[in-house]
Amino acid sequence: MATEEKKNNKQLLTTEEAANYLGIEYTYFRKCRNKGYFGLDKYPAPAFVNIGNSEKGIRYRPVVLDKWLEDYPSYTIPAQFFKQTGGQSMNRKLKSKQ
Repeated sequence: MATEEKKNNKQLLTTEEAANYLGIEYTYFRKCRNKGYFGLDKYPAPAFVNIGNSEKGIRYRPVVLDKWLEDYPSYTIPAQFFKQTGGQSMNRKLKSKQ
């Protein structure tokens, strides 16, 4: 079992695999990674390694993604989230198009 755990810690994930691992839509994950932050509170994007010299070489360590998600700001009351983000709804763009 310890050998399997070591193997998983050394595994590198593509951007699409990392997004799936975190449960985030791939295009949103990639867009935020390219901006360097996530969400209205501008939480820094997770660290990655680049194997090669193009975007296709970007890889993520599962251990880093776990730590990133663990440290991501969380809220217990929806009102706290909206107060922290200036009262803006995450669905603001959808509402303005209707």
